[in-house]
Amino acid sequence: MHTRLLMMLLRYCAASKLPFVFANTLVSFLWVFVCVYMKSVPKL
Repeated sequence: MHTRLLMMLLRYCAASKLPFVFANTLVSFLWVFVCVYMKSVPKL
């Protein structure tokens, strides 16, 4: 059921406007980068 929902969401994303999907993935990568950066830098 979870995989089916994920496939539906994936199809919806593919059907929707591409710039929105691109922006969403870009924000996700940026968030991961910030998390890794915060972990790598020692806290004061």
